[in-house]
Amino acid sequence: MPEGLAGGPGRPARGLTGPEAPAAAWRRLRMLGAVFVLVFVLVVALAIFNRTGGTTSRPNGGTGTAPAAGSNDGRADATAPTGTAPVTGTTNGIATGYARTEQGAESAAANYAVALWSDAMLGTSSRHGVIATVAAGPAQQALQQKFDKSYDYLNAKLGPQTATAGGKLTLVCRAVPVGTRTTRFSSSDATVQVWMTTLFGLAGTGSQYPVTESWKTVTLGLSWSGDWKVTSYADSDGPTPISGSQPVSDPSSIADAATQFGGFRYAR
Repeated sequence: MPEGLAGGPGRPARGLTGPEAPAAAWRRLRMLGAVFVLVFVLVVALAIFNRTGGTTSRPNGGTGTAPAAGSNDGRADATAPTGTAPVTGTTNGIATGYARTEQGAESAAANYAVALWSDAMLGTSSRHGVIATVAAGPAQQALQQKFDKSYDYLNAKLGPQTATAGGKLTLVCRAVPVGTRTTRFSSSDATVQVWMTTLFGLAGTGSQYPVTESWKTVTLGLSWSGDWKVTSYADSDGPTPISGSQPVSDPSSIADAATQFGGFRYAR
């Protein structure tokens, strides 16, 4: 048996005992520590890669330089604080003054969709004020005609009962955005979709049109003229989730909630 590889009787193996043993043990300890650090770094890197989807590009084909509104194989990015102020003020009670970015376009679309589904749209004068605030100048007349037709029809249905209710019924007309996505973006125009749930009806005892919910996807064309403004509007039903198992509230509770809970302004 070669000397130094293993010990014979009375001859211990070299490196296991003797003066060199502490140095050899320290080298092995440092090697194990380096391996542990390397494995830890790889695990952290893999976790970060999985959380971000491994890419920062947009699948929606946008050409803007702003943060992507959609990524991760078609899933929308979670809304996270950016430190960018979403708006600089309000006009006619509607948030205005958006950033000239994709984030700004989505914030504008969400707030404009809410305004176009608010109870202010039921009165002719207030409706025209909303449209004048959110719409681009060249598009205002066409949008005004479109919404006049829709809301005049609703007023014709609700008006007779409202008139005979003696103020005992509360009109509820609200929209709550669930999410937004940009399907086209440049610094001069954008197309943004807003998925939202809406509430509409007359709340109160004896209402023939009780408040019901519906789900809509609103598609807004936007152009930049010092701020994002609406150039086109379309909506479609859904996507609609399965209704939950919660019992329906009584009409007075709905009426109280509509008057006691204020709405929000939205930012992407």
